[in-house]
Amino acid sequence: ARPVINQPDDFVVCDDLDGVVDGETVFDLVSINGDVTADPNMIISYHTSLDDAEAGTAALPNSYASGGKTIYVRAQDPVTGCYETTSFALEINLVPLAEFDLQYDYSVCPPPSTATKTIGIIPTNFTDADVTVTWTLDGVDFNGSGLTLTNVVVAGEYAATITFNESGCSNTITQTVEEAETCIFPEGTKLISKANDVVS
Repeated sequence: ARPVINQPDDFVVCDDLDGVVDGETVFDLVSINGDVTADPNMIISYHTSLDDAEAGTAALPNSYASGGKTIYVRAQDPVTGCYETTSFALEINLVPLAEFDLQYDYSVCPPPSTATKTIGIIPTNFTDADVTVTWTLDGVDFNGSGLTLTNVVVAGEYAATITFNESGCSNTITQTVEEAETCIFPEGTKLISKANDVVS
């Protein structure tokens, strides 16, 4: 008799699983074994065609790089030699892509200035409503959300972590904000420099 196996769910991952956003990622096929059958003795292999799965030929490696396709599973009982096949899809979800908007000035005045600057990102493949954005400064949570920060006072590495609300796939981009040597304020009354000299 043919063994009874389960229908695994589609294997859905985020595109950056392998650290590169390129529409292809590496799937750990063996991680599906438990979804196919609870029987540890069953011989399970993965194939790109039903013919290969039926014949038990051209098995895929455990780590399989793909841009998304249908995978066929063969589960064989080692005692009887009987087997069953099924299939599931490999799917890759996009991650949000963006870049820092170069219309902003990524430098701040030296202390004791508390003048605020605005920085922001330009979305490539999403709108503000599709995502949640959280910010950090030098790896520490920073008060702000959305595509722009209007409360930048100190220099450091600002990072925006953008997460798709629907898929949960996320991406982080970073931008260094420098400390300017000096700042002249528009009213022209004082100049603040790193030496803390205030010149009228």
